[in-house]
Amino acid sequence: HTSSNLAQEIQRIIEEWNLENKVLIIISDNAANITKAIKEELKLKHFGCYAHTINLVAQDALKQISVILDKIKTIVGYFRRSSSGMAKLIEQQKQLNKDRKKLIQDVQTRWNSTYYMLERFIELEVPLRITMALIDKNLPIVSLEEWDFFKKIVIILKPLETITKEISGQKYVTASSVIILTDGLYEMYRDFKNSSDFIAQSKSVINSILEGIRNRLGD
Repeated sequence: HTSSNLAQEIQRIIEEWNLENKVLIIISDNAANITKAIKEELKLKHFGCYAHTINLVAQDALKQISVILDKIKTIVGYFRRSSSGMAKLIEQQKQLNKDRKKLIQDVQTRWNSTYYMLERFIELEVPLRITMALIDKNLPIVSLEEWDFFKKIVIILKPLETITKEISGQKYVTASSVIILTDGLYEMYRDFKNSSDFIAQSKSVINSILEGIRNRLGD
């Protein structure tokens, strides 16, 4: 939809509900067309959805490791498609006396699905390594260093996942938490940046998140 069409529809709704001169603020995602409709055409105050903004911050950070993420997606995709491969993975978990779990495939538009994919991937590290060695399907090889890197990335992304859950609550007011949550995020990632626990590749993800918080949530 064009910004003009969106503006016309919003104006129609305002008039239908007798809200003329009563609208204090409109919240939407950060798409250019809806932002322009609200701010430039309707001349109303606009706030971008906080959860959507966090999603954009996280998506930008994940671009820093897109190549290595593609490796995980290839492996996960194989096991999701192959019933025999998944059966072997489940069997390995059974032999290790682990709860039987499946790998999670991410969804491109939802950053936290990538987080859950990574989290489950490293949770199943031992049975995965055994199964991948047994099936010989030309799957990408994951080095020990890469396994360690994945674990660091999950630690780095966890605060964003926690905030996404917190701000998506429906049984309590979330708007009043935004400034507190943003300040907390910024302080946490500044501590991550100064920590010796993270190597250069991890720091690029941390720096991207810090930059995203400053640029998208600085005001």
